[in-house]
Amino acid sequence: MSVKHAQHNVMASTQMYLKIAEIRDNVVVMKDGSMRAVLKTSSVNFDLKSKEEQESIIYGYQQFLNSLEFPVQFLIKSRKLNIEEYLDMLRGKAQEQKNELIRKQTYEYIEYIARLVDIADIMRKDFYVI
Repeated sequence: MSVKHAQHNVMASTQMYLKIAEIRDNVVVMKDGSMRAVLKTSSVNFDLKSKEEQESIIYGYQQFLNSLEFPVQFLIKSRKLNIEEYLDMLRGKAQEQKNELIRKQTYEYIEYIARLVDIADIMRKDFYVI
């Protein structure tokens, strides 16, 4: 059996277990004919809102849930924040800096940010409604 034929068999066997028939116009079409949509949403910092704003948000969310005539799923994806690219950019700026004091302060800032992200365990969160 050739490698190409073996790969085709593995893909075919995997696809048998998927409930997805196709993705058309940004809509997932299931094998049973039903459809799914995935919406990426944003978040609000609820704790920074006033009591009235919090109550308004809760009421709006309640109204949204009560208006649904189909099932929904909420997915929150959390990942540790990766700032290496940002820190590398800052290191480059520090190396280019001719003023010794500013260069030193830039390196101290880099260390501070790296420690802060590590200690505070800062996460990047993505929110989806399916």
